Amino acid sequence: MSTEKGNGWKESILSLPKKWLSTAESVDEFGFPDTLPKVPVPPLEQTMADYIRALEPVTAPAQLERTKAIIQQFTAPNGLGPRLHQYLLDRREAEDNWSLTEPKETKQNMELIFS
Repeated sequence: MSTEKGNGWKESILSLPKKWLSTAESVDEFGFPDTLPKVPVPPLEQTMADYIRALEPVTAPAQLERTKAIIQQFTAPNGLGPRLHQYLLDRREAEDNWSLTEPKETKQNMELIFS
């Protein structure tokens, strides 16, 4: 074993998180941040573009065009998409992780399906 400065258990893999996270305002006993940034809500346009890109290889051309037309209606300024997107943005501000919590109605419906 080497006795040089910088070697040994103090520089082991267990001490690395403290170095990496040393810029955090507040850390726990292991050096990890007490709070993490909130999960971002991707822009509605990006979500719809990703959806179309995922459908392209597995959807017939006619069906893909129909889906694109539906998406245009959905994302129109007076469509349902912007209102639902705003709902997610509001939940992001109110919740620690908007993507993990689910509305009570959804949980009840899932219980009915699986019971």
